[in-house]
This record gives sequence, structure tokens and C-alpha cells, in this order.
Amino acid sequence: MFIVGINDEGPVNWDSIKGYDSLQINVNLNVGEAGTYIIDSSLSTFDGKLISFGNLAEGAGVNNAIHSIASNCKKGLNRISVYFSGRAIKDSKKNGPYKVNVTVYNFSSKELDSIEYETKIYDYKEFK
Repeated sequence: MFIVGINDEGPVNWDSIKGYDSLQINVNLNVGEAGTYIIDSSLSTFDGKLISFGNLAEGAGVNNAIHSIASNCKKGLNRISVYFSGRAIKDSKKNGPYKVNVTVYNFSSKELDSIEYETKIYDYKEFK
């Protein structure tokens, strides 16, 4: 198992209310053996202050993200969407770019791979 890369990043608006609810990134994993893997992700300011943990749930659940989330993966290439809380980004009062750290573990908590990624530039005031 290894992380191929991160792509297709962008803000998401889950409802019709002005502002973004979350920031989505897509993590591409090349999985050698189908199974359940732990995806541990975080979004930080460029100076290292934690803003939010990632969540695999779309919509309002992103505001209740916990540190690690399990994902069922098939053998081969898997695209995992990870969402970071727009409310947490707004509360940080820090503009992007942001740092994203993603670490993948097997179900026995053995680290398999990790990656650090720099997001595009964002204005924190555009999130809600």
C-alpha cells in the first residue's frame, strides 16, 4: 500500500447558503491487498497550527471530525475523499495555503505510508 498522491482539491458548499462548508482533497492510494485501512489526516496553517482533522463523511458530519477514520479499500487504485471543516478554517482566521498531512495505517496500527501536501491559496473568510 502506498499513497500515489493528492489531487482534485477544492472548497465544497453542501447547502445553498453563501460560503464553503468544507475543503475537500482526494487521496489516491495504491492498495496491494483489499481491506480496511485507517486514514489519519490533518489540516494546519503554514506555521504548523492545527486547524482541523480530516473526515471521510460528506456534509455536516465534517464538523465533527475525529483523528482517524477507517476506509474499506479494494485492491488497486482507490480514490479517498477527505473533508476538512470550513468552520474550523474560518475560526483559524488564517488564509491558505495550508498544510495537509495524511498517514495511512493498517488495522493493526502499523504505519504504511504518509504524505504532506500544500493546498492552494484560500481566504478563510470564504468558509462558514
